[in-house]
Amino acid sequence: MPNDPNGLAPDEVTQVLNKPVSIVAIVAWLVVIDGPLRGEDFRLPTGTVRLGLNPTCEIHLPGDKFISAQHAEVSFRNGAYWLRDLGSLNGLFVNDSKVSEIALKDGDQVKLGQVRLVYKSLAL
Repeated sequence: MPNDPNGLAPDEVTQVLNKPVSIVAIVAWLVVIDGPLRGEDFRLPTGTVRLGLNPTCEIHLPGDKFISAQHAEVSFRNGAYWLRDLGSLNGLFVNDSKVSEIALKDGDQVKLGQVRLVYKSLAL
């Protein structure tokens, strides 16, 4: 199949009823795999959400003295979800590496304080 009018290569295009359709949406979650909220999942919007101890955070992570009031944020930009440390005291880790900002990939493990979450995404 030749490239579609948007310049996507054949492996970047899905055929639906013989018409090329590019991926147009990403649905994503953070799932708590270790910590007081183990098993909870948080669907990520296309805007920005904050993670932290403060109850005003969209992803409120109570009960861990190693998490800052506003520890990190996740925002959707340029077709990806980005995770950014908001100046936390104990740092932000993705796959056991300390980060200040990173584009998340499906399966990444995020650690704040003693809470560990996994990032899950689905392209539609």
